[in-house]
Amino acid sequence: MRYLQTKYLGRFFLGCVLCLFVRGGLFADTELSLDEAVGLALSRNLGLQRSRIDTQTLKRAKDARWNVLVPGIEASAALNRVNEKPPAAQGGPSPYTAAGSVALRLSLSPATFTGMKRAVRDYERGLISLENARTLLEMDVRKAFYGLLLLEENIKLTRQNILTAEKRWLQADENYRNGLVPELDSLSAKVSLENLRPTLDEEIIAWQEQLELFKEYLGIEPDENVRITGSIEPALLPDLDTRPFRASALALRPDIQELRRIRDVSILNRDMAKQSALLPSLSLGWAYSPALTDPFSSGRWNSRDNFADSGMFTVSLSLAIDNLFPGSPARVSIAALEDDIQKQESRILEFTRQAGVEIETLGRKIHKSRQTIEALLLNEELAQRTYTLTEEAYRQGSKELLTLENAAGELQSARLHIVREKYTCITLILDLEYALGLRFGTLEGEIKK
Repeated sequence: MRYLQTKYLGRFFLGCVLCLFVRGGLFADTELSLDEAVGLALSRNLGLQRSRIDTQTLKRAKDARWNVLVPGIEASAALNRVNEKPPAAQGGPSPYTAAGSVALRLSLSPATFTGMKRAVRDYERGLISLENARTLLEMDVRKAFYGLLLLEENIKLTRQNILTAEKRWLQADENYRNGLVPELDSLSAKVSLENLRPTLDEEIIAWQEQLELFKEYLGIEPDENVRITGSIEPALLPDLDTRPFRASALALRPDIQELRRIRDVSILNRDMAKQSALLPSLSLGWAYSPALTDPFSSGRWNSRDNFADSGMFTVSLSLAIDNLFPGSPARVSIAALEDDIQKQESRILEFTRQAGVEIETLGRKIHKSRQTIEALLLNEELAQRTYTLTEEAYRQGSKELLTLENAAGELQSARLHIVREKYTCITLILDLEYALGLRFGTLEGEIKK
């Protein structure tokens, strides 16, 4: 029997070592705190890099918006030969003619300058979109970080339960061999022990899946070992008054700002459509076209009679009259743009109202979570005391194994509920800070004041 005890204890500790190896705890190449993980994600995340490229594209368009005022320049050259050459005896003209031309064209309209404004608004919208992407990424990284800590706590508690179940089984087996308890108690303890092992395996798999997602956020290669350092200890918020923050929330939240910028760009698009369809456009042009007959004769170059040049400067004003009629395609398109602006205004108002409700709801949920954590901590103390007394009574033979297992299960449940509720509280605080348009950690700083 001592051999069996040693065997199972050896298996347990070997399993713990293997689990540590799988989760990268013993052989980690990179150790990251929460702030280090956020910094790494903001610098290496592939999705955020694409957002930066989009912003650079919009910036380039903004910087080059004045190019529409630069006239188009076109130059051309040609060598012409007539099909029927005049007889040389008749002294006719040469069949060859060289010609060139230079033309400048510039079209101006009110829509031209509105388009320049739109390039600026597009870039501003891109900056806000980039900031919103950064904020959402940081929130996802923080939640994934604490999610990993939650899973690690679950694994830790499960290992502790396996160790406790191992001791219970050894005690029950010892009592059975001494004739103090029936064999059923020993078998029941063994079954309870073995039932915990698949749970541990499932938790390790869930941890590995969460770790792969975490690495993707951070732009880390899948085969690189990473170990995070931290704890799930949220700030136990008092009855936080969110009203001082709500006034500025609508001005600070990147998602609401982005909706407003999209609305502004749509307004400029409508103005451009109106100006292009209903207002005249001005075109300026200048052209110069010199020509030379018989360019292959050296004597020809010395005579101005062989040169001919022409050119012109033009100013024209044009307006599409059919666009002025009601029901024209241009007016229908403008009306559709007007409808789209109204829908965007309605969406902004709806989103603003929902944001206010969300802030109030998150504040209530955080208050409830704080109270729940306090109650769970008290419940854990009671469960720990109950388990300790039940274990002593079982050793003395006054309590059955089933009673001890029930007490152990209650203690395990109490500990798991605490860890999960702490994680819930942390995610709620992150959601509230995002809803208020605050930097993450601001509310905790306000509490510490």
